[in-house]
Amino acid sequence: ASLSCSHCAEFAKASSEKLRTDYIATGRVSYELRHFMLNAFDVSATLLATCGTTEAAIPLSEQFWSWQPNLFTNLQAAGDAKVQQAATLPPAQRMQAIAQLGGMTDFFASRGISKDQAAACLADTAKADALAKQTEVGTTKYNVTGTPMFFINDAPIGTADWATLEPKLKDAGAR
Repeated sequence: ASLSCSHCAEFAKASSEKLRTDYIATGRVSYELRHFMLNAFDVSATLLATCGTTEAAIPLSEQFWSWQPNLFTNLQAAGDAKVQQAATLPPAQRMQAIAQLGGMTDFFASRGISKDQAAACLADTAKADALAKQTEVGTTKYNVTGTPMFFINDAPIGTADWATLEPKLKDAGAR
């Protein structure tokens, strides 16, 4: 899933509670979120969503999807010139500038990721490169062509909304 993807945000809104309580918590489904980079906004958001503990990454991602419209409002208010200027900075500075323009740093600070911790995570170019590589593998090896993309028992079922995915989970034995 992509943190900047509106379809991913819609999926999270429709499914998070039910998926977590009816399927994951009961042990009927194991859920793994693999972040997919569609753009530089995803890289900054993912670096921040995964900046804390491993256990916090999915809840932070779900919260970010709920907040996602604010990202685009903030970027629009900043203006194309500032966003384009940020895109030309060296990678470590680029992620920080994009996060600042989009309001991501403040969003994650209100959820326990301090500004210093965020700055360190946003400067982690090795992790940013790993996210890009993960996306490349998703595209080439797993034929991910859109987000959110789902696999059940390693079989791709494509992009889906909750109304489409839940019956497929049940068909696969998650009852």
